[in-house]
Amino acid sequence: MKKLSLAVAILMAFAMTGSAALVNTCDAGDDVLGGGYSCQVANLTFSNFSAVRFPGPAGSVYIGSSGVLGSEAYLTFQPGLSAGQDMWFYYTVTGTHYGIDLEHGGSNTSILERVCDGQGFNAANNCVGTQLALFPDNTGAKEILSYAGGPVNVAMIYKDILVGNPGHMSSFTQSFTIPEPVTLSLIGFGLFALGLLRRRLKK
Repeated sequence: MKKLSLAVAILMAFAMTGSAALVNTCDAGDDVLGGGYSCQVANLTFSNFSAVRFPGPAGSVYIGSSGVLGSEAYLTFQPGLSAGQDMWFYYTVTGTHYGIDLEHGGSNTSILERVCDGQGFNAANNCVGTQLALFPDNTGAKEILSYAGGPVNVAMIYKDILVGNPGHMSSFTQSFTIPEPVTLSLIGFGLFALGLLRRRLKK
């Protein structure tokens, strides 16, 4: 029983950390539109990036920074949008999270953002399935939304980014509320301790 409990604890630890070795970390300077790009912050994997820029080609969207602050995993993007440009920006988040935050920097800018479940969007950029969150007009200040239905494992995100003339957008930051690492560690330790206790009781 002791060996079994130890194996369970090891598997839990691998589940919490092992996937990080299979996916790139989200590093500053990475171009997320660089064809098949995906990356990881904490327990979250970011993938399926795409964009449509008006006017002109999609160009590049770079990662400015990423990391974990308390119970939030965050990504800062640098879209390089100048006066009079608009961009539709899409990506998928995989991994347990409870809510989403949005803020951005620049002048005379706004973002409409829609967060959908794994069924994604239709041609009008509305959710095919459940709409998890909506930021109808973020003008820069941080907004925080929790998912009404509880935690989700897959979220698909659409942003309509508009820059006025004059105006510019230097960056936008997306944060996700995630389980704290200590909570996951306690689960693994609890399983291990339970196995030891059962072994002693059998004696």
